[in-house]
Amino acid sequence: MGYITEAVTAFLTAEGWPVWSNGEGNSVRLQTGVRACNGGWLCRADIQEQEGLLIFNSVLECFAPLNRRALAAELLNRINSRLLLGHFCLDYTDGEISFRTSLDLSGTPLTAAMVSALIYRNVQVMDCYFPAIMGLLYGGLEPVQALSELVDEQAAGSFGMAN
Repeated sequence: MGYITEAVTAFLTAEGWPVWSNGEGNSVRLQTGVRACNGGWLCRADIQEQEGLLIFNSVLECFAPLNRRALAAELLNRINSRLLLGHFCLDYTDGEISFRTSLDLSGTPLTAAMVSALIYRNVQVMDCYFPAIMGLLYGGLEPVQALSELVDEQAAGSFGMAN
């Protein structure tokens, strides 16, 4: 097991998150699930040991319906323009929505603090925007309206991470 895989596995295990592993050697995918304040979803850590890459994705378990994909793309683009780190992705083929953060270590030692920041930032951003995405996909909201309602909820202090 490579040093990135070891560090991520140790972190997730210490946090009490169940971990499933696919692959070995240079290319490994670790999977877990998360339940936050606004919803739950699958998380994947894609690790390329030789390249020193750690890519962490929060992946919604529901898919954007075909008739809402263009609107979902607009919403995700509007959200992405607000973000300093990470980005939302929409797979137009099947409607999968995910949020991605990554580290290019290039030989740099990986610390528990780095893993924690990468993963928790990812989960917090997905949790923050989860209501807007669900409102657009299943509540009939338009992109601007979904973001507007989210801003109102945030001002009222009704989002965050579950304890």
